[in-house]
Amino acid sequence: MPTTGAFLLPVVEPYDRRSTSLETLMKKFVALCTCSALLLALSCKDKDDSPDLPPATSLSTDFSALTAAPVAAKNAPTGATAVPEDYLNFANAFVRVKVVQFFAGLVIVLPAAAMGLALNEDPDKQGNTWFWSVTVGEATADLEVSVSLVSGFDVELYVTNAELERFLWVEGNFGDGSGTGEWVLHDPEIAGADKRALSIQWTYVSDTDRALTYEILSPTANDDGDVFQGDTFAYTVDGMTATLEYVDADVPTSTALIEWDTTTGAGSITVPEFNGGATACWDELFENAACP
Repeated sequence: MPTTGAFLLPVVEPYDRRSTSLETLMKKFVALCTCSALLLALSCKDKDDSPDLPPATSLSTDFSALTAAPVAAKNAPTGATAVPEDYLNFANAFVRVKVVQFFAGLVIVLPAAAMGLALNEDPDKQGNTWFWSVTVGEATADLEVSVSLVSGFDVELYVTNAELERFLWVEGNFGDGSGTGEWVLHDPEIAGADKRALSIQWTYVSDTDRALTYEILSPTANDDGDVFQGDTFAYTVDGMTATLEYVDADVPTSTALIEWDTTTGAGSITVPEFNGGATACWDELFENAACP
């Protein structure tokens, strides 16, 4: 992937170039969001024989403490927009966070309407499989949850609209009460038989004790020819501390580690190409600060 560019901040250009393809990547998450909303809704149902489904936070990240920063601190560093020096540490972290927001941050927000519909739906059951069906905009989302032949439950989400006929958009598996699982997103725009675009490995104990690791599976390039296949970002929450680790598959030694307080937003970034590789911190005002 490209490593140089015209940005004013150091070590941010590769991540900003990726934003050119994020509009396309957002489309991929619409059906995944639908599945996420269904899981949140269905897990509230009081049905003796239906599986205890994972919460929607088994799919989602929360960057609200960071997005509360002043606009000036969140400016995308370009030739026409300079980030004030006082916000330099935070800006180097947030430009990376913005990329992940497009990949994962919309998982719950977009399908709110679908969730509202699913709350009023009871599943049908045939054998060891439960079926839910809801209408989302001009599409129909069919969720099927079945007892796995190995362990736990298998999940499949099919989408039908004017262009697709029961396209398998999301599949996964979750343990029976184990708090672990996997989701895989398929993209109908990927050429060939293998349409897997994104995988999520997750563990969940509570909203303050969870971890998700995303891996980009799609070989599709963006408008600039950049390919993201193999890139991963790991998101963890431990009490009031959240961590994001972004690994570029092409340059794995350039891993960025971002950590922040989920209440105050104060945090730090460690990446080889910024600040001489030393950890750089910011305070509750998102201004540069000495590290503890």
